[in-house]
Amino acid sequence: LAERCNGVAKLHGATAREMWTGVYGVKDPDEVPIGHITNGIHPETWIADECRPFYDKYLKPKWVGAGPENDWWAKAKSAPDAELWGLRHRMRQKLIAGLRHHLRAQLIRHGADQDQINALYDTLHESALTIGFARRFATYKRAPLIFKDAKRLAKILNDADRPVQIIFSGKAHPRDAEGNQFVREVYEMTKSKPFRGRVWFLENYDMSIGRLLTSGCDVWLNNPIRPMEASGTSGMKPPLNGGVNFSILDGWWPEGYNGKNGWAIGREKPESTRTKQDKVDAESIYSLLETEIVPEFYDRDANGIPTKWVERMRESMTSVCAEFSSHRMVADYVNSSYLPAHG
Repeated sequence: LAERCNGVAKLHGATAREMWTGVYGVKDPDEVPIGHITNGIHPETWIADECRPFYDKYLKPKWVGAGPENDWWAKAKSAPDAELWGLRHRMRQKLIAGLRHHLRAQLIRHGADQDQINALYDTLHESALTIGFARRFATYKRAPLIFKDAKRLAKILNDADRPVQIIFSGKAHPRDAEGNQFVREVYEMTKSKPFRGRVWFLENYDMSIGRLLTSGCDVWLNNPIRPMEASGTSGMKPPLNGGVNFSILDGWWPEGYNGKNGWAIGREKPESTRTKQDKVDAESIYSLLETEIVPEFYDRDANGIPTKWVERMRESMTSVCAEFSSHRMVADYVNSSYLPAHG
């Protein structure tokens, strides 16, 4: 009820207007005075140090005094495929090294024997397609959704020629019993035979773990129930480091997705029940993994470069990074709210 108010993504603004028609005594949501300013992240905070040489060589950013008009990432279009793919491989190597460090300590804490600890070096692969899911374990984010058809998922992950590994991390509010149950479900899946060594859960989720995962994973998975994600920001971080999004069209992703810079899960039209919604969205996840994501990652040219994947990386970097930065976000607040309010 402030003089100026906004949602934190275009869809969030539209959802809020529909929710507030009663408060304003109108039938048409467009008459509700709630706009939107989509969230953004601070790029320098989330660019990995290992990416700096690539940025300095090809993008040449000038961070001091940077504003919304500065888009260094457009220059990624001219970066050679080998350089982009080399960057992605280095980031994945760093991720695997970090995971082994964290998971070794975690296994020791849980009383694992030496064979289990040694297995970290046999089951985590520096060259395998790596999917990340790290965030609050609120129930609407549906962390266990990908396990809905466990047999089908196990087949995808355990292909000897095209291995896939999934890294989970996150926390639920202490009083969120259902969210904590989701944590337990995912953790138990990591210990079940079909997923042992292919799915991992990283405990004690914090900003450093978030930075490790968003910079190192090839694919960032997000499967909330639309339209319950107000904005989300974790998916804005991987493109800074050559990652791509695999997400429900919720929060900021309907504005960011262009058909070439990642993948959209499910349909925009909601299903009639939660059960149907979960079934449709899980089917979309499996189908996209089987027919597009995994094949594209492992389809290499004579030089060992997945050219279609690299082009998607490039599109992700050039279409997401500038548009969903804090530089653009703050400028939007200044121009649409602060200056008019001051005037």
